[in-house]
Amino acid sequence: MHSLSPEISATFLDYLTGVLGWSAQQIELHQTDWTTHRQTLLAPLTGKWIGLNSTGQLSIIAFPEENPLHHFDIAADATPVGTRDILFFNSNTGKPSHRNTLPENALPGILFTEQGTFLFEASLKSSEVLPEVVEYVDTCQKDKRKKHLDIFPVQAENLAFVSVREQGEIFAISMATHEIVAQWKLRNTASALAFNFTLDVSGKVLYITDSVSSNLHMIDLPSLNHRVYNSGLGTLGSLAAAPVQNKLYITLLHPEFNVIYFDMEKTRAEYSLGIHGASWTRNENGAPLPHDVFHELVGGNYIYISSLEGQPLLHLVDGEEIQVKRRTPLNGQTPPAIVARP
Repeated sequence: MHSLSPEISATFLDYLTGVLGWSAQQIELHQTDWTTHRQTLLAPLTGKWIGLNSTGQLSIIAFPEENPLHHFDIAADATPVGTRDILFFNSNTGKPSHRNTLPENALPGILFTEQGTFLFEASLKSSEVLPEVVEYVDTCQKDKRKKHLDIFPVQAENLAFVSVREQGEIFAISMATHEIVAQWKLRNTASALAFNFTLDVSGKVLYITDSVSSNLHMIDLPSLNHRVYNSGLGTLGSLAAAPVQNKLYITLLHPEFNVIYFDMEKTRAEYSLGIHGASWTRNENGAPLPHDVFHELVGGNYIYISSLEGQPLLHLVDGEEIQVKRRTPLNGQTPPAIVARP
């Protein structure tokens, strides 16, 4: 392999080779003054971005041209808030690799591309890597905003599921036609807690919990037929699809905090996952957060971040063995706003 310019960092090299599929020969062509050539290097990453614009209106924008494609009659509070940390993880080991901090005026959204779904906003133009994410939950500290909007992308169906928390509504938006193709009122109680999403391993069912009830909502794909199962388990929070079809990991927020392994065919809990601590949605040492981070890694493993005595505690979960492999305290008083892989 040819030697590469020391001006190109290791994390950016991983991004170019692992995400964009660049060869060593392609990279070498740009090894001098790589910052100048950043747009050339990122040229294969084209698509559409969905998120709030500066006026708080939900918009779809062409990337990288930044041409507005559509504005929706859906809005949330775009007031500048505190900084948000992005914590990057090695997708194979589950270990944190590095952090990035978004500025207070950041308006992140989801970038749909052929290579994956990425978090993007203006300050990330100069970042070495883009965060690859499975969802965007608008989380920050000392948040006094009255209206919040979150986005869950389903790339295979080219759909963005947009939830407006305080309205209790979820919209299914086609990234191809820029239309609202379905919408549901899933929560009558006004709440700043997030709706929680996960996609079954089959890709055919989207599961949703509302953080205030025992209801488990199911959206069939691609028909968008909506069903509801009242679990009777208590208040349901963050969830993640297991590597096996019709199996879920579900957070129980009330009456007692727990994370269970749930069989949808038998409609019963089969195991307790052994997550230590408490939920950030019931934070006793500060303002509650909208959800608990539950993030799927490559290879069927997961990251769960709970609150233990007011500190973030990371659990690395083995999805096949259905158990916690490692627990690691994280620095800081709160969990990262966003978890991603570079």
